[in-house]
Amino acid sequence: MVTVLGMYGWPRWLTSAHEGSALIVRDGRILAAIEEDRITRIKHDGQIILWNSIKDVLRITGIKASEIDAVAIPWEAPEETAFYDLKNFKLANLAGYPYSRVNRIRLNFLMQCYGIDAPIRFVNHHRSHAASALLTSGIADCSVLTLDGQGDRNESLSAWEAQNNVMKCVASIDAPTFGDFFSAATNAIGFKINDGEGKTMGIASYGDPKPAYDQIKDFLNVDGLNVRGTIDNSARIQVDVSDTKPFASYRHLVKGNNPMMDLAKKFKKEDLAAAAQKLLEDRVLEFVRNVIARTGKHKVCLAGGVALNMKLNQKIREMQEVEEVYVFPNPGDSGVAVGAALLVCKDLMEAEGKTFSNEPMIHTYYGTSYTDEEVLSALNEYRLEYQELKDPEKAAADLISEGKVVGWFQGRLEFGPRALGNRSVLADPRNEGMKDKINKYLKKRDWFMPFAPSMLSEAKEEYLEEGVEAPFMIMGFNVKKEKIKEIPAVVHVDGTVRPQTVTADANPSYWKLIHEFEKQSGVPIVLNTSFNRHGQPMVRSPEDAALHVVWGAVEYLIIHKYLVDAKVKIG
Repeated sequence: MVTVLGMYGWPRWLTSAHEGSALIVRDGRILAAIEEDRITRIKHDGQIILWNSIKDVLRITGIKASEIDAVAIPWEAPEETAFYDLKNFKLANLAGYPYSRVNRIRLNFLMQCYGIDAPIRFVNHHRSHAASALLTSGIADCSVLTLDGQGDRNESLSAWEAQNNVMKCVASIDAPTFGDFFSAATNAIGFKINDGEGKTMGIASYGDPKPAYDQIKDFLNVDGLNVRGTIDNSARIQVDVSDTKPFASYRHLVKGNNPMMDLAKKFKKEDLAAAAQKLLEDRVLEFVRNVIARTGKHKVCLAGGVALNMKLNQKIREMQEVEEVYVFPNPGDSGVAVGAALLVCKDLMEAEGKTFSNEPMIHTYYGTSYTDEEVLSALNEYRLEYQELKDPEKAAADLISEGKVVGWFQGRLEFGPRALGNRSVLADPRNEGMKDKINKYLKKRDWFMPFAPSMLSEAKEEYLEEGVEAPFMIMGFNVKKEKIKEIPAVVHVDGTVRPQTVTADANPSYWKLIHEFEKQSGVPIVLNTSFNRHGQPMVRSPEDAALHVVWGAVEYLIIHKYLVDAKVKIG
């Protein structure tokens, strides 16, 4: 067997990486994966101070550190990836650049401290993103795009031709491109970069792109397989590699060289967001069209942070040139280690004469799970009263149909930005006031941010104009007009949804819950949002869930087979 540890993120004294994570791959299959912030409770945490993620995936899988055959890191080292004698390790003159020779020595040293004595493979960042999409898609021949902010050597955008699961790069483009542009727009509108881009997309639906479009249209230009942005990115290029301040180059870019700041004073934020969203869609679609013309591959796989934009993904899916589109469900940097690990595993397997199988990902439940004893210990620790249920799924459906907000905690934690039925807050999609109720009193999110539906897979053709499987809440769909009034709490102002289609195979307990709700309401859909307060990572442990009950984040908690009444009177 070939076992690979993938990781992204570095100790705080090495650099300021973000969205740290770790995973274990064995013979091409993901066995466990978790983001660092789920453990540290620091959103987007990339500072793996105690290597929590690594320890957790080893614990989840039961794999010993000595069984690791290789460690995969999704970033190229600037020098040759040879490793140096630890006898030469010196504390003097340590470079801050995370992939320098000295820091690779430090990394080797840390791996050995945890008993991992395996070669460390550095893989190009954009290639790792592309592989995360290709090698989890089940599609061997396709066009692959990495739409990112920045990768190795300032790379911001890349395109690949995949043939029999082997990728050949057909375009590699330096920043600034799509990611820089949308981050600049996000910052100008007043949201945080690397966090608020989803808000820019959300508020765009309330605006009109026409007033601002002509004044920003030249900020992005596509010429064949080249893309050029006019927002000056020299600040990022020139930033000192020894600067360990988080996002120092981004701050310089958006504060010092962002012409959209002036436009934000001239236009309504929703109109500027609408113009930015439209320009992003127009230019990305043009580039995708050119890539397909170059590769001849009409199936498309996407990864990189820009691929979190579900409206953009919808536009790509609707292109006449596109036969099929797959978006890796954790396309940002918290998922990039998946691609590096799979590539390294594939290479090692093929070197041993084994066949690597590109199996389609059907779920993201790769994180931590807990025993009933651990659940009860947490409930008792927080002095929460509970009762044991014979049928948790039916009990949840009953509460949801009564208009209650229910925290639902089951099985293994999701890997990625979306709660998909194991760490979710659930509510009735028929109640239009439910969105405002959750936003104001529970999630405390911006008024314009929509909530998403989880629906039985069997109902997708009944409710969606294009009834295809969408298991990961990363693709936009138009709702059939006659159905919008049935589920107003989960339909955005523009008539779209970001659904999760749930199958009994992928998550039998969650499928049963939705089916029980359908029996009572006639609607095979529930409102689903991640189980966390605003600004916090998704809950991971029973202690996290219990604390959210204490905070009043839900009215009821069903955790395993136990029901907790939070006695929260909301609304």
